[in-house]
Amino acid sequence: MGVTEILERIRASAEEERQRIISDAKRRAEEMIENTKTSLEKHKNQVLAREERRGEEEKARIIRSARLEARRIRWAAEEELTQQIFEEAERRLNIVREKGFAGIPYNQILANLIKEAAMSIAYIETHPQSSPEDTIKIEVLLSEQDADFIDDDILSEISEEIAKETGVKTQITVAPERIKSLGGVVVRREDGKVEVNNTYEKRLERLMPLLRERVAKILWT
Repeated sequence: MGVTEILERIRASAEEERQRIISDAKRRAEEMIENTKTSLEKHKNQVLAREERRGEEEKARIIRSARLEARRIRWAAEEELTQQIFEEAERRLNIVREKGFAGIPYNQILANLIKEAAMSIAYIETHPQSSPEDTIKIEVLLSEQDADFIDDDILSEISEEIAKETGVKTQITVAPERIKSLGGVVVRREDGKVEVNNTYEKRLERLMPLLRERVAKILWT
């Protein structure tokens, strides 16, 4: 074999090796590119999913916050209007003391409150499990503003009406102590076993659920 043939074979072998190296390099490069694309796509999808979750969470947070704020505003509006109603009731009460209401003088309004509460106490005595007494002694507690509107004649009249309607005799007197109240009465047995709070504040408190319902209708319908 001559030198030229040997050199030719060496060049051919070198070229073959070069092509193989280039081919392997291209294949590995393509694999790396493909793997990189897959990895990037996966990462992109993970980022998008994460951002989507964050977006949903943020949207939910904003909705929750908005609902809480709406409830707070609604509650504040209802409280403000309810307070205005109380203030208006207090203002009108002073007028009622002077002029009465719907043609009924104020002392009669108080008498009705006393009778209503005293009747509740008297009806307890008519219960089968109670031990009726000959005469129930009942005390009426009044505020300073209302003390002068009730006298013994009014209390005697109430006692007679209770006796006719329930068959229970009562002796009603005004207690010397005074209550702090806008108006109305607290009626109790002299022995303290039963007490009925018929002050305007307590009556408004009992009416509060209905009052709030009406306030809500005024504000939101």
